[in-house]
Amino acid sequence: MDSKNLYYLMGLNALNFTVQQIEVLRSQFRGNLEEAWEYLSQKETWQDQNLKWVDRELEVVLKKKIDLVSFWDERYPKALKEIFQAPPLLYVRGRMPSAPLALAVVGSRKASAYGLEVTQGLCAELTHHSVLIVSGMALGIDAQAHRSTLQAGGMTIGVLGNGFHYVYPKEHQKLYDEVAEKGALVTEFSYDRLPLAHHFPRRNRILAGLTQGVVVVEALRKSGALITARFALENNRDVFCIPGRLDSALSQGPHQLIQQGAKLISCAQDILDEFHIRLEHSFLTQVPKIVQSLSMEQKELLDHLDHPKDFETLLSELHLPVDALSKLLVIAEMDGIIGHSAGQYFRRLSWQLH
Repeated sequence: MDSKNLYYLMGLNALNFTVQQIEVLRSQFRGNLEEAWEYLSQKETWQDQNLKWVDRELEVVLKKKIDLVSFWDERYPKALKEIFQAPPLLYVRGRMPSAPLALAVVGSRKASAYGLEVTQGLCAELTHHSVLIVSGMALGIDAQAHRSTLQAGGMTIGVLGNGFHYVYPKEHQKLYDEVAEKGALVTEFSYDRLPLAHHFPRRNRILAGLTQGVVVVEALRKSGALITARFALENNRDVFCIPGRLDSALSQGPHQLIQQGAKLISCAQDILDEFHIRLEHSFLTQVPKIVQSLSMEQKELLDHLDHPKDFETLLSELHLPVDALSKLLVIAEMDGIIGHSAGQYFRRLSWQLH
């Protein structure tokens, strides 16, 4: 999206226009959001005032070196595009890392020593196997997930429920800077938006949308972590839970999710098994050699698996007969090039394929 359209997109985003509504405007006005804005301004009285806000917002965004990534930008995370009500515009500090597998690790702000220890070990192990860890920058489990990932030499994404003018919680200033330096901070909220309570459920849908699965470590029966898990299920993501003590209230959330069908895990390998990823490092080092001998059909398949897709989606995109695609997928899986989860999402297992 060019700078002029991005300017008017900022205004539409501030007025809570959805991607679907903006798509209608883009269609009606041949992609020209300035013309769409002028049309809307004939019916509304707040348009000029809103443009003054956009001018101020754009000035501070440029000054603070905050990147703006629109839904129509090729840098916009492809997995996030799949969810219902994807944000039209992302504010980003740092560089958005990518990986073949991204997981959200979430849990209680008032985590126990057990929960913090489990999170540290889990995130370190996942990081060692090229898994991107995403979390919400909150106290407790979220902060531990980010810190453990960074300590293990990985990159992480922090999703905020406020604008970049505020650090929430205040004691996370250093963590904010570290995540932005070695990964990215992401928010859909404008620069000066406060960390209000109703922002965090909106944030949680982005947490789920950026990933292929959500790991819940500790959570009360009614908590934000369970909201994230619900968004994950609604958008065909996997949900994993760490079991806890039977006499702890922090175990109620994960145990409830397990009763409802979430996968109980006790180690990183339990998660990796779901995505058919093995701990042996030698597998990843062998993949580039395998790719050199792939057929054109197999290479095209891998090109389409830049994010998880189901059989019907691949059938539509590759324009192959059902039998031909089935055979192609079976052979690719037998060769260890792809895997699939229970939801029939076929996945490319290494980012070294290109």
